[in-house]
Amino acid sequence: MKYYYFTLISALLLFSVGLKSQCDTVVPATAVVYSTITTHTTNNADIWLCDGVDLTVTGRLNTIYAEGNNDIIIDNSSNVVFAKGPGTLTLNDGFTEVSHESNVTVTDNGNPNVIQQCASVVFDYTNAPTSGCDIYAGIDKGSIDHKVTLFPNPAINEINLNLPKGMVIESVSIYAMNGQLLQKKALLNGSKSIDVHELPDGIYMLQLNNWLEDGMMRFVKN
Repeated sequence: MKYYYFTLISALLLFSVGLKSQCDTVVPATAVVYSTITTHTTNNADIWLCDGVDLTVTGRLNTIYAEGNNDIIIDNSSNVVFAKGPGTLTLNDGFTEVSHESNVTVTDNGNPNVIQQCASVVFDYTNAPTSGCDIYAGIDKGSIDHKVTLFPNPAINEINLNLPKGMVIESVSIYAMNGQLLQKKALLNGSKSIDVHELPDGIYMLQLNNWLEDGMMRFVKN
């Protein structure tokens, strides 16, 4: 009996140390994207769960990256969950690790599980699937992006805006794919060109602003 308890405690310690106990993580290129309510039944998958989508997991050894406004049920053991809020998470088995924001309600019906609350859960989208979730769902994107085109894309030194007649863009903001604001600048005297030569090669989001509306567009820097 003593040996049994010693083995169990050792396993718990290894479990809590060995898993990815953190609040910042990377959404991998291999992630399966779920944009509608679903049940995931297989093992060993990376799951990118879009904003507002509910999920039930019956498989094991999966990692879930939840964008918020999700109701998640974990019905098997040994999974990892990164959950932005708001939302709910129900654990019905053991050996699952959870990193969640404070406005995610966690119900732990299993034993043992490792649960930590984060000030914020931050995803790095640098390698995320390009056809994945809308990572800027929380930003009011308005409708400018339906009226404006940008070129060249991919860009090397600068990008140019093709605007409808009479439209003026007052300022632009450039975001990295992890959501970090990199640049914010005013466009003076009706300028339609944006210098990007100092940006490292990669994928970026360009936010356009005028006094009526905003818009968000994606571009590639080579």
